[in-house]
Amino acid sequence: MKTATIPSLGVAPELRQAAESVLQDGETLSSFVESSLRTNIKRRRFQQEFIARREAELFSRPETPINRRSLNGLPWKPHEY
Repeated sequence: MKTATIPSLGVAPELRQAAESVLQDGETLSSFVESSLRTNIKRRRFQQEFIARREAELFSRPETPINRRSLNGLPWKPHEY
């Protein structure tokens, strides 16, 4: 399988130092970033699937006094950690 590259990322020196300070023995900054990227992709997919299941459940109930149109007008944003 061919590999692809992720664009280089400019960060504040403090962020780079913080990342380097938590590296485990033998771990490189590149492997840490790759691991973090994989973890966050999984977390976001889980969140999207959870929200989709919850919306499907809510909208399948005839007694639910809300509908997709009423939710689309709300300024909802996902929680940031």
